[in-house]
Amino acid sequence: MHRESARAAIAKAQDQQAKAFNKGRKPIPHLVKGDRVLVNPHTLEWIKSKGKGKKLTQWWIRPFEIIQHINPNIYWLRMSDLYLGLPIFNYQHLKKYKDSPAEYGDHYALPETRTSKQAQEEYVVEKIIAERCTKKGLEYLVCWARYSPLYDTWEPKRALTNVPEVVSKWKRTRDTSQLEA
Repeated sequence: MHRESARAAIAKAQDQQAKAFNKGRKPIPHLVKGDRVLVNPHTLEWIKSKGKGKKLTQWWIRPFEIIQHINPNIYWLRMSDLYLGLPIFNYQHLKKYKDSPAEYGDHYALPETRTSKQAQEEYVVEKIIAERCTKKGLEYLVCWARYSPLYDTWEPKRALTNVPEVVSKWKRTRDTSQLEA
């Protein structure tokens, strides 16, 4: 008897807490891969949305395409590397983009807000020369295409995830050289 009344009281309290928590939240939008959304830089607290001139920052920037719906709350967007961090956002920072009606004519996009950060140049890995184990993990000595050996650098294993064929080629050559020795 006492346990049942305690369970009922706990359930009632949890229900009230859930209602209070959800009162200020916006409903989860129905967004799918390929939809375009706007991002709110103010809720993300990006640098340009704080300090002097924050009132002049756009409230919603760009339409970005949704690449993947990761879970009910999280979306992966197609963004340029001018934007800091990962292109993965909670739905609370997004708003579905609606195209202007045709009777209003052509719609012009506002200029890019992140012009201060330069797009990163991508370097091409020619080959891996050596490997070493450090406290931080496995590192490879990388020979960069179109650069002399003077510019070879030690790179962590995680930095070479986009060139698996070069890493596997290094492992094959390393294994065959160890067998010969």
